[in-house]
Amino acid sequence: LAFEEPWTINACRTSTNRESTALSIDQISGRQAVAKLELGGADLGDAAGVVTAQMITLDAAGRGSGVGGNGLSDESGVALADTLKTNTTLTQLDLGSNSIGARTGLAFAEALKINSCLTSITLDRTALSIDQLRGTQAVAKLELAGADLGDASGVVIAQLITLNTALTRL
Repeated sequence: LAFEEPWTINACRTSTNRESTALSIDQISGRQAVAKLELGGADLGDAAGVVTAQMITLDAAGRGSGVGGNGLSDESGVALADTLKTNTTLTQLDLGSNSIGARTGLAFAEALKINSCLTSITLDRTALSIDQLRGTQAVAKLELAGADLGDASGVVIAQLITLNTALTRL
């Protein structure tokens, strides 16, 4: 029995964009990188987390990855955070509108102590600048007023600003 390429997985469909993104087995397995992995709004559940974690581990997820609105749990959030410890290419990650909490936040805080590539992360509904939180992009004040932040974001913010010597005001 032989299978021929391209095998694909229909991965992304949002309420504003009814077009789907197909990922080939080569892309999911890391043999072929993608410029940006976008699985947001597809209601894939933890399956989206598994695909994203696999691609991030293999440095095949490109510079940006979105898995917002998929019903991911803390299990997926923690698994995704663990992949960042070895990833050297991902700069943006969007996990917004999922069911992640403080456990995911703690895992990301630990991963971001090691990972120096990620510059922006959305854990709830607000993108956080990792460089500003760490202090590698010096700002005296972080503007978080009105930001829709949850437990996961709160934990990451609290952990990263302890390393920030430039920050004088939140």
